[in-house]
Amino acid sequence: MNFNLENPYIENESEEIPYSLYEIHGVIKIKELSQQLQTFQNYKAATVRYRFSPKNITVPLKKDKLYNKIKRKFKVSHSEFIKIFQKIRGNTISFEDELKQLLERAIFMGDKRSLTLFSNLKDVIEELFTALHQFSEHEMYLRPQQLKMIVKLTQNACIVYEITKNWASKFYKELRLNYLRLDKELSLLIPDTPEKKNMKMLEEGLC
Repeated sequence: MNFNLENPYIENESEEIPYSLYEIHGVIKIKELSQQLQTFQNYKAATVRYRFSPKNITVPLKKDKLYNKIKRKFKVSHSEFIKIFQKIRGNTISFEDELKQLLERAIFMGDKRSLTLFSNLKDVIEELFTALHQFSEHEMYLRPQQLKMIVKLTQNACIVYEITKNWASKFYKELRLNYLRLDKELSLLIPDTPEKKNMKMLEEGLC
């Protein structure tokens, strides 16, 4: 089922809508997809650099301060995303199917709880993608565990946009698959111990 959730009036052809509005809207879309591609390429490059870098490299203090500034903002939106994720995700079907059902209740049934949950999710995902792009511009190969966590998280963030952005659904589906492949590559490079794996499953709620 498809959902028109972003500026639906743009999708309806009308002589009353000026060309400049279409143009502005198109530029915004292009910038979004361009930034998403750049973010992925940055994480892919970080993975390659980690593979061939000595494992005893430390992060320069100045760069660490810049990273921590972004990390503080990220932790807030990440924590909120996990809470919403856990509210949406059930025990019998996937997060993707649960999200589709949530949107159906919100849009076609007018369920207030679902509407609020979706609105909060949309805001949090926008904040997350902003932080993910900022992270990608730092030397993430020096922080392999964080890199691995971010790549796993981004797969779930892509699912949200794959379902809610009709105009870019195929793009975000392909982007999610690329992050999935990158996640598998990182899992081979940085395997988890059973203890760490169980702890991350509890902390992230993304297993």
